Amino acid sequence: MNVQDQLGRIKSDIEGFEMPYPILIGRRTRVTRDFKVTMLPYIYIVDQKGKIKEANIFLQEEDIRKVIDGLLEKTK
Repeated sequence: MNVQDQLGRIKSDIEGFEMPYPILIGRRTRVTRDFKVTMLPYIYIVDQKGKIKEANIFLQEEDIRKVIDGLLEKTK
């Protein structure tokens, strides 16, 4: 799917992919321009200081867990 897709389809895909985290949806917005989003879902993992630690399309669950586990270890 791309940024131009209809909101209904995006919501349906979010439910279908079981994405249990906050989702930002926007078409032709400053966010999509600033972050150079061309396809969805584009996943950003942000640390507690607001810095992007990983950015990619279709990150696999294992990769997401590795990044998040690493961030959690740093907070201990």
